[in-house]
Amino acid sequence: MDSRTIIIGNIVGLVGSALMVVIGLIKTKKKILIVQIVQTAVFALSNFILGGVSGVIVNAVTVIRNVFVLKKPFTLPAKLFFIAAQVVLAFLFRSEGIIYWLPVMAGCIFTYFLDSENDMVIKIAIAFAQAMWAVYDFSIMNFTTFAFDVFAIISNIVGIVLLNKERHTDST
Repeated sequence: MDSRTIIIGNIVGLVGSALMVVIGLIKTKKKILIVQIVQTAVFALSNFILGGVSGVIVNAVTVIRNVFVLKKPFTLPAKLFFIAAQVVLAFLFRSEGIIYWLPVMAGCIFTYFLDSENDMVIKIAIAFAQAMWAVYDFSIMNFTTFAFDVFAIISNIVGIVLLNKERHTDST
């Protein structure tokens, strides 16, 4: 891959990364999902530019899943459909090696916990999934996104602390 492609992919990834960090500071599920729709569409483009097939798959399914969740109840059959879609598409496009399966595993984890009514659970799922994305992004030379993966993990931890503090303040 030439350096110009890497730079363009990283610039596009930087835009998605800025949105990713903002998500860590958002407190409500609906707002998280809306911002994540835009963010994952931008990341799909960045992954495409950098040749990250499994990243494109997971981000595309994530956009569709989040639009669905905003409009309809996220039932168990819907949850299983979106988890299966990520896995099946990754198999069809021959994602090989553990690193290339990390986005799929991250997407499945987040999808599994997405219907939680507990904003704290969603933030923890995001932080855990983001750690998997960090390894993947580094492997496809998406260095700006890798750096922001780390920042997003930190911002989600801050969001968790703030939610926890808010809950303790509300209960007194």
